[in-house]
Amino acid sequence: MNIIVADIGGTNSRLALIEGPATGQTVIRHQQSYVNALFADFETLLATFIARCGKISEISLLCLALPAPVKGKSVTLTNIDWTLRQKHLGEQFSIGEIIFINDFQAAALGTTVVDESKLITLNDAPVEPLGPRAVIGAGTGLGVAYMHWLQTSFRAFATEGGHVDFAPRDDIQEELYDYLEKKYDRVSYERILSGPGLVDLYNFCKESNGREVTAGWVNQQAVEGSNLAAVTAMRLYATIFGAFVGNIVLMFRPTGGIYLVSGVTAKTAYWLQSEFFLDAFLDKGRMSSLAVQTPLYLVNDEDTGLKGVIEFALNQGLQENR
Repeated sequence: MNIIVADIGGTNSRLALIEGPATGQTVIRHQQSYVNALFADFETLLATFIARCGKISEISLLCLALPAPVKGKSVTLTNIDWTLRQKHLGEQFSIGEIIFINDFQAAALGTTVVDESKLITLNDAPVEPLGPRAVIGAGTGLGVAYMHWLQTSFRAFATEGGHVDFAPRDDIQEELYDYLEKKYDRVSYERILSGPGLVDLYNFCKESNGREVTAGWVNQQAVEGSNLAAVTAMRLYATIFGAFVGNIVLMFRPTGGIYLVSGVTAKTAYWLQSEFFLDAFLDKGRMSSLAVQTPLYLVNDEDTGLKGVIEFALNQGLQENR
């Protein structure tokens, strides 16, 4: 049985062709990453991937993790101008079955199979192995999902928690809110805790005089300490991110742990291990003890989402759609 899985991000997409489970084990025959901006639509990207795979007799299942609320058989992505339709994909590529899931639903499932060597402990606390989990990640956007153990396995549930309203905690954050409100009207945490958000943070701390900057540039300048505005921006990022993750503790009580995933998150590990992040995470007033008792990990594995799509396709998708 040939299965294609894809973890589609706002900037990059990762695809894999796998064999299973009729072979008795899962075999990844081909895996490839692509920059979304190089393709007009997902169909063109998928055709490119299939051509790279060589001759495929039949595609039994296509399982896609999408960065958007998933409901129904047609989904328009949030941070990229693509619309995916199951019927159209099935007809164009002669695929037997197509399943859409949310990208952070996949990322959450990926944390159940990630190697422990890929985990960086940010808050060391006892783990309840079957307790609820939360998964958060900054990339092109800000994703949030949660997990519960149901009978024999974890089930992941997507949210749009990254779009909740940003709540300033001090004078400088109030100034940041006003700055972003003029630009976006409504200010969510995703406007700050994402790749584009880092650029806005830098521009808030110091006007860039027309220079085109990227999230990676801001992070590197801050780590090197060569740019005061970049340092200030990254400290703000870490403080606001820590407070946001602490709020997730209060909302979900994830005794099984909180897992931080995605590209921007991993690339800013230096700041997520700083006192700016951890102090804000623990600063929950009367509820601070709950944050202290919550395990918190940074997942240093760029394939977490793809692993989660594979996990869903083989262990839940096939069963639920038979």
